[in-house]
Amino acid sequence: MFFSYHHIDWAIRMIKELGFKFYKPLIWYKPDTMGVFPRQYGCNYEVVLWFRNETKKNGKVKLNMGCGQRDVFQANSTGIKGRKEAGFHPTPKPLNIIRKLVENGSDVGDLILDCFMGSGTTAVVCKQSNRNFIGFELDQKWIDVSNKRLSQDSLMEKDWFGVKNAEK
Repeated sequence: MFFSYHHIDWAIRMIKELGFKFYKPLIWYKPDTMGVFPRQYGCNYEVVLWFRNETKKNGKVKLNMGCGQRDVFQANSTGIKGRKEAGFHPTPKPLNIIRKLVENGSDVGDLILDCFMGSGTTAVVCKQSNRNFIGFELDQKWIDVSNKRLSQDSLMEKDWFGVKNAEK
């Protein structure tokens, strides 16, 4: 789950109380962002809190995030095309980042939980990579955007890694 530094302590306590194990924070460094508040340091990173439900299996980290599986990874923010697809959600996540996180932390057929579904990027990635998902979202606008994104036939036709998803 992605959080600003303001909510890290609260989120870790709350999710641990639900029985999940907290592993560590990951840092998404966004070199293309700048601070917008005068007289404050600009924030060009987001914290990704890594939790696992260990009641069944631990799984393996399988893919390389680009820097030897480091806990800090670099990627630009969602571009205009991705923002448009996400209904201009205020905090869209790039598909490539979510894909790496989902595929690093799960196997085909696993169940992925997105507690703050937003515009449905995690659900889209799960559909493309043959994972199951459950998502929660309070705002009907974003539920509608997510449903629209998930109903697109072209989701399963994209060739992301040189192999069609149906052939994986």
